Amino acid sequence: MTKQKVVKVSLSVLTMVIVVATATTLKLEILDRPGGRPIGTWEGPVEVLAVEGRWAKVRMLGWVPKAQIAPAAPEGVRLEGSPGGGIWVSSVRIQKDFLGDAQVTGWVTNATGKDFEMLMLEAVLVDSSGDVIDAVPVLISHIPEGASKGFAAETAVPFGQVAEVIFQFSAAL
Repeated sequence: MTKQKVVKVSLSVLTMVIVVATATTLKLEILDRPGGRPIGTWEGPVEVLAVEGRWAKVRMLGWVPKAQIAPAAPEGVRLEGSPGGGIWVSSVRIQKDFLGDAQVTGWVTNATGKDFEMLMLEAVLVDSSGDVIDAVPVLISHIPEGASKGFAAETAVPFGQVAEVIFQFSAAL
């Protein structure tokens, strides 16, 4: 092969490598429903929630400025399955009570658009290996829309065993 042909072949291979690399980092087109109209694009990691035929429902994973999407949203983590704008839990701490057991404290905010006489959450206690140790009910009485209330939940689990607390929405009356 002549030098000129070697250079052309090398450039062709380099171009193919660039095209393949670009194809793997293309933006995803987001549709409002399977086969529906485009509502935006996304470039970044996604989590697959469901698959129907040749369509996958995904959740985009990333961080955006709060002011762009939910300026009125409270601080903390929105509990999945909570109604409306959600029940939010924040400032969660695991403390040792006078018996040496773990006590879970924090704040809950009602951003659902409704007043509740009773809000029921579940605090799932997890150890350092990721195993569930126990689940403790957290009851919040009389929490109107927009209000935040502190809570403390006693456990019967030794303080040193609890590495993490995961909250779940149970019910609201």
